[in-house]
Amino acid sequence: MSRGTKRPPMTTNDKVTYVGELVAFLYDRTQSAIGAIALARAADAALINRRESFETRMLQLTARAMLEFSAIRVARMLDPAEYGNACLPEVFELLADSAVCNAVLDDYRPSPRSVRDRHIKNAFECWNRVRLDDRRERLRKVRSHTLESTISFTRRLRTGSPGS
Repeated sequence: MSRGTKRPPMTTNDKVTYVGELVAFLYDRTQSAIGAIALARAADAALINRRESFETRMLQLTARAMLEFSAIRVARMLDPAEYGNACLPEVFELLADSAVCNAVLDDYRPSPRSVRDRHIKNAFECWNRVRLDDRRERLRKVRSHTLESTISFTRRLRTGSPGS
């Protein structure tokens, strides 16, 4: 779809389907971020005997890289909605429509409705805390700084210039 073309308004069923797709994608992203944190913790645990060796330094770098990877993933999930970005703000904006929320809850049946209602209520409560948390902006700054450094470093590698 070209940038100049507007999407037709989504029906409630379209929104329900879209919420499901966003949640599935975000779940996958969350799993990779959690895996990176687990790897970083394992690397940190392996460093209890902190001899200054090449292997120790590589574990430290790996742990740092995994934590940066997780920070980038989480920051991206918290970014405002934009084309091509699955994000939590968009999920909760869609779910704020009671017709969409009820249809999503009706569509998912592995647990009783009362349990699903409690889960969605808890999700909104958590989102309201996260949405207003000052650390969200700090996380985005860390992400932006990390990405800028990576791009700059990659550019220097390609051009062969030492950089600053």
